[in-house]
Amino acid sequence: TPTALVQIMKDLRIRKETDPEAEFNNELANLRAKIDVVDNQIIELLGKRMQVADGIGQLKKQKNVAVLQSKRWNEILGKMVLEGEQKGLSEEFILKLFKAIHQESINHQEKIIKS
Repeated sequence: TPTALVQIMKDLRIRKETDPEAEFNNELANLRAKIDVVDNQIIELLGKRMQVADGIGQLKKQKNVAVLQSKRWNEILGKMVLEGEQKGLSEEFILKLFKAIHQESINHQEKIIKS
């Protein structure tokens, strides 16, 4: 409706792509460098986690145990949601993140079991 459009236009905030101020750019660069370090640590930790998952896959292969352990998965997911929420992370984010991590672990283990 025209009234809604007028309200949308009033609420619209045009933001600049960046700011030419040197102090802003220096602070932004420093914060981004910190993010880059954390991102690299995340990748390193995920790599280590997959190495552990590979070990689990080897053990499961030796003992003819199924890759998916639903009870364990549900315990982990519940625990991680609680821990994530305590750190200010949404349940939706934690669920997506750990589902992706879990799927990658399953992929690693299935590859080992099929080899």
